[in-house]
Amino acid sequence: MPAVFVSPRLRERQLREALQEALQQQDAQALRQLSDRLVHRHGPVQLQRWMQALASEQEQLFWRQALAQPSKPVPQPSIAL
Repeated sequence: MPAVFVSPRLRERQLREALQEALQQQDAQALRQLSDRLVHRHGPVQLQRWMQALASEQEQLFWRQALAQPSKPVPQPSIAL
């Protein structure tokens, strides 16, 4: 099955909506993951712009605190040798 093409504008809108939902839900882990994706695609300056555009001052504080938290390690399956 061929890959579905998603336009950059649609992908950006989806990312913006996901960030807004994570803010509303106060989901720190989702904010970190989505922010990492934003920085990877658009750079850290764009993250700052989006934070200012999407979040109130209180939400920006929560967002910054979420980014400052260490991410949870992903457990690796143990392999018996």
